[in-house]
Amino acid sequence: MKEARKCIILNGPPGCGKDTLAKLLYPHGYVQCENKESMHDIALAMSGIDRKRWFRRYNNREKKELPWDELNGMSCREFLIYISEVCVKTAFGNAQFGKLATRAALSKNSNVVFSDGGFQEEMAMLQEGFGVENVILVQLFRTGHSFDGDSRNYLKPAGSHCLPLNLVAGRPELAVDAILSFIGEY
Repeated sequence: MKEARKCIILNGPPGCGKDTLAKLLYPHGYVQCENKESMHDIALAMSGIDRKRWFRRYNNREKKELPWDELNGMSCREFLIYISEVCVKTAFGNAQFGKLATRAALSKNSNVVFSDGGFQEEMAMLQEGFGVENVILVQLFRTGHSFDGDSRNYLKPAGSHCLPLNLVAGRPELAVDAILSFIGEY
C-alpha cells in the first residue's frame, strides 16, 4: 500500500522564519508551496510590474513594507492583502486561494510544506485534498513577531495534528528536528 503524502502548514507571524524552515525541510522530502502563489500572478497582472522587479522588492523585507508609487502608494504586502480580501475573496469566497493551492500541491506528487498558512478556509481545502490525518499544523512562535497589521492569524487544528513550536533565533535546525520528530510519531 502506498503511503499517504503529508502536508505541513507552517503557521506563524511575518518574519518568524517560515520560509527558512520550508527550505530546510526540502532535503527531508518536502517541496515548498505557498497559498499566495496565485496571488503573485494576480498582482503582476493587475499592476503591470514585471516579475523580476516585483520579486526584487517583495523579497526585500524592508522594501516589501514600504509604499510604492507603482501600487498607488500601497506596499507589496498591502497590495496582496487588497487582492486577497477585497478582490478575490469577495468574488469567489474565502476558500479560493486554498482551492488553487491544494490543486497545485497535489499535482507535485510529493510531501509538501506550506510556508504561509494563516487562513482557516485554506487549511480546510488542504485537509480535504490530503486527508485531515495527513495535514500537520505547526504553529510558530518567536519573540518580537506578531500578526499585527497582517490579515492572517494562528489557525485552529480542526482535526489535524498540531505542533506548537517556540523558535530559537539563529537555530532553525532545532525547529526542523522537532517537526520531523513530531511527524515520525504519526
